[in-house]
Amino acid sequence: MLLRKNDINAVIGCGLAYDICVMHTLKDASKHGFLTCIVKSGSKGLSSLKMDEANKMFQKRGVAIIDDEMAQLISRREAFPIEWNYNMDLKGKAKEMRTCDNLTSGIDYVYTVISIGQGLTIPQIVSVEEQLNMTIDTFPGLIIPEQSKIGCAEIECEDIRKYQVLCLTGPKSEFRYEDLKTGPPGSECPNGKGENGLCISEKEIISNGFGPKEDLENREPKGGEEENSSSCVISGLVFCFIFMMSEVIEE
Repeated sequence: MLLRKNDINAVIGCGLAYDICVMHTLKDASKHGFLTCIVKSGSKGLSSLKMDEANKMFQKRGVAIIDDEMAQLISRREAFPIEWNYNMDLKGKAKEMRTCDNLTSGIDYVYTVISIGQGLTIPQIVSVEEQLNMTIDTFPGLIIPEQSKIGCAEIECEDIRKYQVLCLTGPKSEFRYEDLKTGPPGSECPNGKGENGLCISEKEIISNGFGPKEDLENREPKGGEEENSSSCVISGLVFCFIFMMSEVIEE
């Protein structure tokens, strides 16, 4: 789940104990920065609240209440928490689409439509494969590990009363199971980590002078990468990512 910076204090004030919390920074658009936070159903702070009441309250802030097993599985997704940059070109493309009838993905970006004010919790689905497929269908551009840029704009959709926001994310244009990473948070950062602990994208390395572009293009796979990639196909069937934005993005 994703929490805007403005919501962090309000949620922490509820006495929640976060099991996983990773900050995603959207450069040049600080108000759109967000946290990825996982709250286990048995976490300290929930004991005095009934689960149904907790769900209603936490949904408004984009917090998903999940069981211990799912929390452990989702933590594997954070092996590659790359930093996102707010991209004005993608925002411009999103604004040009204007309505839900004109939604298209490009060669270096994929679109995701978000309903503002829609609180989300992980549904009680027996099959983890069904759970993952549902998440991929709903938020395709937000769960691709190597996405590093995002741009959003408000759009109009017929027969939908709630505000809709279209977000374009890149550079990947599709979700692939083999792209999923496993391991402790930040353990799968091929280009190293920044000061905030998030993985650095290849574009950032080139622009910052940390290495020539040729070195990146000719980089040999590290030992175990191919083996890890194949194992990600199985591990990927058991992760779910929840997204929520609580305020209309200003034009």
